[in-house]
Amino acid sequence: MQEKWIHWAWEKKLIPLEEEGICLHNPGVANLYKPGPDFLHASFSFDGLRWFGHIEIHVYSSDWYKHGHHQDPQYENVILHVVAFDNKPVVVNGTPLKTIVVSPPLSNVLKPLVKSPLFALPCRSLIKPLSIRFSAAYLHRFWMKRMERKKSDHSWEMAATRYLFLDLPFENVTPINKRQRDERVLFEALKEIKDRKAYQRFVSTDFFIRFKAFFSALNASKLTKFEQKNLILNGVIPFFYVPQNSHELVQVAKTIPPEKNTIVSLFQSIGIPCLNGFESQAILEIYRHLCQHKQCYTCEIGIIALSNEKKPTKIDFFLSLFKIGPTFGHLRYTSILFFLSYQWKIVMQ
Repeated sequence: MQEKWIHWAWEKKLIPLEEEGICLHNPGVANLYKPGPDFLHASFSFDGLRWFGHIEIHVYSSDWYKHGHHQDPQYENVILHVVAFDNKPVVVNGTPLKTIVVSPPLSNVLKPLVKSPLFALPCRSLIKPLSIRFSAAYLHRFWMKRMERKKSDHSWEMAATRYLFLDLPFENVTPINKRQRDERVLFEALKEIKDRKAYQRFVSTDFFIRFKAFFSALNASKLTKFEQKNLILNGVIPFFYVPQNSHELVQVAKTIPPEKNTIVSLFQSIGIPCLNGFESQAILEIYRHLCQHKQCYTCEIGIIALSNEKKPTKIDFFLSLFKIGPTFGHLRYTSILFFLSYQWKIVMQ
């Protein structure tokens, strides 16, 4: 369990608090830049009283003392301690601090993410096909990240682009898959493009005229359609990318068909199509930065998917006891008897 997961779940009001007798009115404002409690000016009702103050979040309740909060006056107004594991009681100004444990309910929310395979979308089981899509601004943000990273890439596409426009040697390029030919064949095709001199019209003042001239040279070359598309999306466009001309390059990328690979297919399987090269490039970067690291709580679609995840109830917990039997044998009946005896004690009280 990571503390940032609890931060995210608390801010999105995904942690069930009813069983603790807490009615949350305001989770507070996340304190991102200043020292002090994690959430400021929160409010909730408990035991017939309305509480106003700050919220502190930890993985272990003992982290309160480990981080020195008991000696910091900024934490005297903390009214609730949200933790994954309560291993030590916390006392503030001589009064026990109200502490809630969120590990079981939060684990239920994050279970699809934790158990997802390495090369899969963590949120796949939470999303209904064709229900949501990335916004244009979100795609543009990650497309720009990819362009910045690709400028210093050592791929064959960037090596080829530097050869065409900077006269740098085309060497030390290793084929990445069966559809890419060896270095010698690629070099011959690129040399043919360079000899045609058509790409030199790239210096034209009109942005689209420059790319149209280069596309003509590519179409007349011996490069395959797959190689042409990859050269433009992963080489030429990143090579000429600067923030000032990003809008024009996006328009060029939108005229190119999307890439076809495993990652793009994963997104298409949950109803997120890639309509052009711009979208496929952005989605590849989203996968690299977020999906591979299971950062769904920072993803535009992941937040929606997790927010719609069903929260556990008492009935869900009771029914889950029956599912223990096939694996643990007699523990099923022991768990059921324990649950019923616990409920009986509550009734008798």
